[in-house]
Amino acid sequence: MNSEPNWAHAAQQLQETFNESLRQAFSAIGAPAPVREMSGAAQHALAPFTNALPEMRFDAGKLQALQQRCIEDLSAMWNQCLQAAPDTLIHGDRRFSAEAWNANPLAKFSAAAYMLNTRMLMGLVDAVEGDAKTRARLRFGVEQWAAASAPSNFLALNAEALQKAIATQGESIGKGLQNLMHDMRQGHVSMTDESVFEVGKNVATTEGAVVFENEFFQLLEYKPLTAKVHEKPFLFVPPCINKYYILDLQPENSLIRHVVSESHRTFVISWRNPDASMSTKTWDDYIEHAAIKAIEVVQDISFSDTGILDIFIDETSVKYREDEMGKGGLLKGQELASTFSFLRPNELVWNYVVGNYLKGETPPPFDLLYWNSDSTNLPGPFYAWYLRNTYFENRLVQPGKLTVCGEKIDLGRLDMPTYIYGSREDHIVPIGGAYASTQRLPGKKRFVMGASGHIAGVINPPAKKKRSYWTNEKLPANTFPASHAQWLDSATEHPGSWWTDWSAWLKKHAGKQVAAPRAYGSRTYKTIEAAPGRYVKAKA
Repeated sequence: MNSEPNWAHAAQQLQETFNESLRQAFSAIGAPAPVREMSGAAQHALAPFTNALPEMRFDAGKLQALQQRCIEDLSAMWNQCLQAAPDTLIHGDRRFSAEAWNANPLAKFSAAAYMLNTRMLMGLVDAVEGDAKTRARLRFGVEQWAAASAPSNFLALNAEALQKAIATQGESIGKGLQNLMHDMRQGHVSMTDESVFEVGKNVATTEGAVVFENEFFQLLEYKPLTAKVHEKPFLFVPPCINKYYILDLQPENSLIRHVVSESHRTFVISWRNPDASMSTKTWDDYIEHAAIKAIEVVQDISFSDTGILDIFIDETSVKYREDEMGKGGLLKGQELASTFSFLRPNELVWNYVVGNYLKGETPPPFDLLYWNSDSTNLPGPFYAWYLRNTYFENRLVQPGKLTVCGEKIDLGRLDMPTYIYGSREDHIVPIGGAYASTQRLPGKKRFVMGASGHIAGVINPPAKKKRSYWTNEKLPANTFPASHAQWLDSATEHPGSWWTDWSAWLKKHAGKQVAAPRAYGSRTYKTIEAAPGRYVKAKA
């Protein structure tokens, strides 16, 4: 019998795998339940991509090398599965690290076969002839399919979960079913015990008051913790795709409290979670009636009374979103949250599916993951404008190409000093992209890189004495594209939190110190309610 793989058939399978992986990925993104068949909503979300799937041809030399490796790996897998020793194919993969996987021959074989199949499919992706974006889209699709089809995700094949079910006499399975029903009701997979936290009670607790509100945001002012404050106020404008209290989780890791304790009179925008009444709001609306309005109010209060997925973004998908919601509608917060989670599916999706449902475990309380699950909606016109202008066509960096609130935008005219931060392992804002901002802003700049990822790198209080950050007093010449590697070559690593460096920089630009105000707001802007306010508590 011929043991060599049929590569024409394999190529066809890869095409089918890619199609199916896209459907699975977008089904998960669009579906409120953690596990379900592809819904009408998911099919709707997938529509702009299914008509533009790439036709594939393969590099003959790479296919031949892959064929030889496949034969060698199949032989090695068979030999190792007959032995009691750990299988090298699954060694080092956290999903199969428990001893139960090696102790159960069937489980070890299924895990090894899965790893081999995944490796071969990824090899086929690398052998595809075509442009880099096509391969990236294929790679993403295969990775999603591979993450979803891992034997660890299925009770019948998960040796560790079966071992726990026997040890607990089925109690873990019963608990897993309870967890599944709970998560289906709440509409997302639990990453933490959300019942432990309540906004305003044990997260977002820095003392303050709402001093202004409109249909877009509430403006929070915080109570000074020092007798004197810098005369220039500090305004946080957080991304409206999440809630502001990632900056104010608990006292020991609150960036807001840290800034207040450093003698800054501090304000923050708390975005309203949009509902149907805001479904026609645009980017210009958010700039004029939110960001600019907040600056005006802060200035008024402070000076008159001193008492923030490239592989699937193309013209087809952007136009689809514009047609779908460019004139009205809402981008649901859970869709956006799921998209970010599926950028790291094993760590942020399937890890919790296995733990919650197959093992019947309750994830421990973690304030950061509680915030991560507290999603926010976006008005459709706002989102569609952002997608085309700032992401797909990148008009923000093209002088005069972007008009906001009737004004042409030119970043080259913003000559104020800027502090630019990027996280080294950020999977959403890659460090090179963060560094590229230094090449677009003409004023005096300071760029700092922190360790870890998108959120953990930012929320790193000094008292924890964790991680490190890098500085370089000299930026490479203003040439584009920017060279983050060149900057890093001569950068200095410092232990601990980047917050201390930022605080030192901020004080140089905050003006002299004056007496701290004894009341919130001013005669014009009176206290509406205590922080954290109503808006941040609204659920998507």
